Amino acid sequence: MPSEIAADLRTILHAPDKQSLTYKAFTKAADALKTSAYELAKKTGGITSIPQYLQDGFEIKYFPKGTGFPDLSLPEMPDLPKADVTAFSIDDESTTEVDDALSLTDLGNGTKRVGIHIAAPSLAVRQGGGMEQIIMQRLSTVYFPGGKITMLPENWITAFSLDAGAYRPAVSIYFDVDGEFNVGEPTCKIEAVNIAANLRIQAIEPHFNAETGLDQAGEMMFAHHQDLIWFYQFATALQKARGKYEPDRAPQYDYSIELDEEGNVSVVRRERGSPIDTLVSEMMILANSTWAQMLDETGCPAFSASNRQAKCA
Repeated sequence: MPSEIAADLRTILHAPDKQSLTYKAFTKAADALKTSAYELAKKTGGITSIPQYLQDGFEIKYFPKGTGFPDLSLPEMPDLPKADVTAFSIDDESTTEVDDALSLTDLGNGTKRVGIHIAAPSLAVRQGGGMEQIIMQRLSTVYFPGGKITMLPENWITAFSLDAGAYRPAVSIYFDVDGEFNVGEPTCKIEAVNIAANLRIQAIEPHFNAETGLDQAGEMMFAHHQDLIWFYQFATALQKARGKYEPDRAPQYDYSIELDEEGNVSVVRRERGSPIDTLVSEMMILANSTWAQMLDETGCPAFSASNRQAKCA
């Protein structure tokens, strides 16, 4: 394929300028061979796979200037107080941007202090600066089977992802919870949190599910197993308080699509409402609903995202 055609091929296929010389030359060649532009591109190596073809079309439409980032160095990081807790995250094994973590502190007399910690790259985003402009353009990371297009550049992800082995900037909210799972008043902090572990669902779920691993007197099979047992009991109490506890509900499943490097597609099924899903979702509901209530009490408008629709808090 001529280099001039190769340089314009994505545009020719997905957003053609029909007056351009490269478009006219390529489509004329396709007509002469009695084939489509897609088939000609495939035969000449311009399209290596259907996923690549579809992704090219998506990027042309939503990222016409490309998916790369300008050279934006990290600003000076804020000097944050170090939290006196040790936190851990729970994510799918494919997760590379860890954005939330939990901590549990025993205060004695049956009382626990729950910490919910959210990664805070916004601490380094300057109003009107280059990074704010990029965030407002992208709004979110784009996820698709086999890959993603991140909202933040790699150096920012590295600095703010709640990866294990270091103190990470976070917005934290703490609740003291007594032995009957009564929840005290929240305390919010901006701080550096020590992340001790990044737990992966695929590794821990065989040992922590509806059938096994929920007994505090049983054998602990992984780091923070004991903490997860307590979190699940607390999450169940929160569900009951919200009228959402359904122990006899028929099984429901979520499906995800995975694409490997060879282009093989697999569909993975996970039961919805598993102990891991329950404890993570209930902790996020607790944090987000509390922050929403604070915003409402102060008359401050804000947007929050949900799986169903965007809502104004």
